[in-house]
Amino acid sequence: MFRIVAFLLPTLALIAFGDPELRIEEIDAASSACNNFSVNLLHVLGGAGQNTVLSGVSVHLALGMVYLGAREDTAAQMADTLGYNSVLVNDTSNTRVINEADQHFINVSNAENKLYTLLIANKLYPNTSFEILENYTVDVMRYYGAAPERLDFSSDPAAASDAINNWVSDTTRGLIQHIVSKESLGTDTKLVLVSAIYLKANWVHHFDPSQTSNWTFYLDSGDSSVEVPIMSQKARFNFAVDATRKLSIIQLPYHGGALSMFIILPDELNGLSSLYSLTLQDLRQLMDAVEPKLIELFLPKFYISSKFSDLATTLSEMGMPLLFSNSANLAGIDENKDIKVDQVIHEAVINVTESGTEASAATEIGMVGMSAVLEEPQPTVFNANHPFMFLLVDDRTKLILFHGTLLNPNV
Repeated sequence: MFRIVAFLLPTLALIAFGDPELRIEEIDAASSACNNFSVNLLHVLGGAGQNTVLSGVSVHLALGMVYLGAREDTAAQMADTLGYNSVLVNDTSNTRVINEADQHFINVSNAENKLYTLLIANKLYPNTSFEILENYTVDVMRYYGAAPERLDFSSDPAAASDAINNWVSDTTRGLIQHIVSKESLGTDTKLVLVSAIYLKANWVHHFDPSQTSNWTFYLDSGDSSVEVPIMSQKARFNFAVDATRKLSIIQLPYHGGALSMFIILPDELNGLSSLYSLTLQDLRQLMDAVEPKLIELFLPKFYISSKFSDLATTLSEMGMPLLFSNSANLAGIDENKDIKVDQVIHEAVINVTESGTEASAATEIGMVGMSAVLEEPQPTVFNANHPFMFLLVDDRTKLILFHGTLLNPNV
């Protein structure tokens, strides 16, 4: 039994490979499936007592490439875990709609915009001696733009790892430089799949750096704190309070009208753990509830880098163990059914500053903030001086591009 290695990172792609004809309800169902997977993934990975950022869409797209070649029970487990069954409710045999939806999301993300950079890229690295079924190569290029590049994992794993890392570094503008080591590419490695996402966007309202100063940030225990640089400004933002869930939410828009960051702040200093119970439906309700309000905003600058080197175990526990076992059926990739997925590695980075956000991994209606107005002299204070959850959302597709939690800006 040979192996496939999947590395999930940040991206850059400049190709357009056709836009499929999909019904609105199919696109919405596919977006919900991806977002629900992202929320579940953060629930599993985000409770380790440390800052966390991940891109569920990057993981979902990479697994979508594998799903193209999965068959029988392996495909069934993947469909259940990835939420595909909700997309295929009207026709369980029409699995192409899954890949066409992914293709649509990639095309929308990669549409040129001079006000921000959002790019998704995928790559296929087969071993020089491994013969992939031609139909699979055609389909993975058609739907995911994943051009194949053959590497010699057996004889020269160092050169192969360098090639992968160089592609990753180039596509993430240097944010992620080393995703794979030569030691992780064994002689039985037959195929490496890479999915990446890269984002750089500026706030509609930049924070004035002269207004950034050190303030107290309370840690999750509630009884200890650190001094960190906290940005501040007064402007109109979409905002809501949920008294039942004991939290508030604010939407920070980026230039271009397509991207927003939502920050969910628990009322209690040590209330972050309660946010992990929020379902996708809860998050949608919160994001839909925001309304324009004059806000005095305090937000720490933060940089988070997360690497998950054993995502295979996590995905197995979430419901797809066959994919990683000797019973895996990937006959759509290799007709001999002699391969399985061995490793899934995901790395994500996000950097939030006065000017905006740069993020990579491998992510509602845009609201334009307005200046303060005289008829509301008393702004509502949103002071993110204790652990919170954040979501970076594409307002066009409703995809959660990046999702995470900040426990300590100094780490």
